[in-house]
Amino acid sequence: MPYEIEVVVNDVAKVKLLYNEVHLYRFESESEIDASNGVEITQMVSPPTNVLDLNYSIYTFVDAPGGVGPYWYRARYEIPVGTAPTYSCFSEPIRGGVTSKIFHDISYPDEVYLSTAEMAIVNKIRILIGDKKQLIHDYISTCKSRLSDNDHTIEMKDKGWPVYINLNGVEKTRVTDPYVDGYRYLTFSGSIADADIIDMYYYTFRNSDLDINDAYNNAMIPPGLTSATVTSDHFILQAAIDLLEGELISDSVDSGVKIRDGDTNYDPTPSLTARQKILDRLRKRLDDLVLQYMLSRDGVLID
Repeated sequence: MPYEIEVVVNDVAKVKLLYNEVHLYRFESESEIDASNGVEITQMVSPPTNVLDLNYSIYTFVDAPGGVGPYWYRARYEIPVGTAPTYSCFSEPIRGGVTSKIFHDISYPDEVYLSTAEMAIVNKIRILIGDKKQLIHDYISTCKSRLSDNDHTIEMKDKGWPVYINLNGVEKTRVTDPYVDGYRYLTFSGSIADADIIDMYYYTFRNSDLDINDAYNNAMIPPGLTSATVTSDHFILQAAIDLLEGELISDSVDSGVKIRDGDTNYDPTPSLTARQKILDRLRKRLDDLVLQYMLSRDGVLID
C-alpha cells in the first residue's frame, strides 16, 4: 500500500539560506540505511515540487513501493548543482506507515525567538542605526589555529550568532552543544582535534536581535508623552538612540585615541563624528515626532 511521508521543516527561511530542495529516500530494510543512499522518492502531494518554499513547512511525498516491506525513510536537504551537488546530513530514519513524519532540523537555534511583529520592530531599529545583519561562511579545515585556551572552544572570526554548524558531517542543532559565549566563541561538548572539520554559517552584527529587542522593551518614555500617549514609533526611535549612544561611548573609550606608529596613522575621529551625526538626526526625528503629537493635542497658539 502507498505510504505518505511528511518532511516537516520547522524554519524554512533558515534552511533556504543553505539549501534549496528537500529530498526523500527509501531503504528496503533497516540494515541498508547506513549502507547506501537508498531509492529517491519523487512523487509529491503538497507542494507540487520538492523546492523549498516559504509558504510550506510540510513537504508530503507519496511512495507506492510494492512488496511487503517494512520500508525505512530518511530525508536530507540539497543544492543539486551540476555534477557536484551539496548535501546536508540525513535525518533520523523512520519506518513507513500510512502517514509518517520526519522532523529534520539542520539549523542552529536562534538566540531569542521573536514574533513577526517583534522582528519587524527589530529590523526597523537595525535600519535606523545602520546595523544590517550579514551572513558569513566560515570553513575551518585546520582547527588548531582557531582553538582557544582549551581543546573545546573555537573562536569565530567576527562577532555573531550561528545559523548552521557542521562538525565532521554532523549538524549541531542544540544551543548547549556548542555553547555560544560572548558572540565570539563556540564551546563544544567534546574535544576538537586539529584534523576535525567545522563548516558553519553565522550572522554578524554590532547588536544582536536580543540586544535590540531589550533596548526597545526598556526604552524610556520621551519627555512630553505619557504611557497613554507614547507609541511604538517613539520607542523605536528612543531605542535606536540608546543603542547608538552606548556604541559611541564604548568606541570613544576603547578606540577614541589617535595613534601614530611610524608611517601608520590611526584616527577614529571621522567614524565617531559620522556616528554622532546619525545620533543627532535621530534625536531631532524623535523631538519632531513628540512635537507633532503635542501640537495635534493642544493646537497652535496665535497672538
